[in-house]
Amino acid sequence: QPTFVRAAQRETKKEQAEMEKKRAEAELREKQRLEERRQETLDVVKIDLQREQEEEEGASKEEVGEETVDDPKDDEEEMKEYELWQEREKARLLRAKREEAADKAEAEEKRRRAAMSDREIMELDKAKMKKEPKAKMNFMQRYYHKGAFFQDSEDAVLNRDVTAPTGLDKIDKAVLPKVLQVKNFGRSSRTKYTHLVDQDTTRRGPPGGGGASV
Repeated sequence: QPTFVRAAQRETKKEQAEMEKKRAEAELREKQRLEERRQETLDVVKIDLQREQEEEEGASKEEVGEETVDDPKDDEEEMKEYELWQEREKARLLRAKREEAADKAEAEEKRRRAAMSDREIMELDKAKMKKEPKAKMNFMQRYYHKGAFFQDSEDAVLNRDVTAPTGLDKIDKAVLPKVLQVKNFGRSSRTKYTHLVDQDTTRRGPPGGGGASV
């Protein structure tokens, strides 16, 4: 039995079909790009192996009777260069594999979000935006910003806790006398303020200055 479909719903179904078509075309282009990148890698390795084989064949076809003395240092240098090339090639292949995995994960995330409702997407975004609880810092401890670069690095130095006290900040300044609870005590650059929390920062007087108290 035929079912009546409103014009607005017909347009929506048409848009969904077009979106599915565009998504399929994008996935096909991505697969082609990854296949081309893999083929380029294989071609580079093949060319390097052919070059090494030709060099070995050329060395074996030297004139008969000509004595050649191989320098052991040359062999060591060639071996080092070959090992370095192997390391670079492994790192490049590993990087390409990671990029491919990241692209697949991103495509899977897009497909998963496309199948979710607006409310589920909002709840998922809220869960991702939840910040980790900040570590409690000592009284008058200096603050260091972690920065925005190299956050995906696995280096232990870059992933250390920047809120941990260092140097003089390890001293508990809360137990010191009030006169010592200032920055740069005993120096020409010292200040009479501990911090702005215990100061009255309310502006008094008319706008623009004048110094008249209200």
